[in-house]
Amino acid sequence: MIPENFPFPFMAIGPLPALHEKHLVENQEALEQYSRRYNPLIIQKVVDWSERLRILCVHTDCVGVLYQDTSQSPGTHYEPVPVGHPKFQGVLGMTRDFIRRVHLDDMVLEWGYGDGKWQLLQLARPPVRWPMPEGTLNRHHYISRLVQSGRL
Repeated sequence: MIPENFPFPFMAIGPLPALHEKHLVENQEALEQYSRRYNPLIIQKVVDWSERLRILCVHTDCVGVLYQDTSQSPGTHYEPVPVGHPKFQGVLGMTRDFIRRVHLDDMVLEWGYGDGKWQLLQLARPPVRWPMPEGTLNRHHYISRLVQSGRL
């Protein structure tokens, strides 16, 4: 363990990030507690994200965007925004490039804006239902329409 390389506070995650919760580690005692519980530990820098995006990707398309502005009030919820919103075209372009390069076709990518740039935070399995500005998208129905139209 090399705790001196990581200034407090930081996030600690067990070796199976999909199963283990993130824990905020603020001192040496908490670090020792999580080190006994998980081996190895994954350490993540704590960044003050002023904005967050969750982008639903199906096939090679970005089909849904949820936005959270935490700069005004940290506890705000994600709100659906149009995929064509001009503010997010740069991060949507990075998302499209990424999913095409690594051959992902059904994924949610979460991005955070901090330290002056958008950074990819995590990949997650997409839910069946996704809130959209015009209602709720059923991902299974969307994929069925792609198949029927010959796009898939």
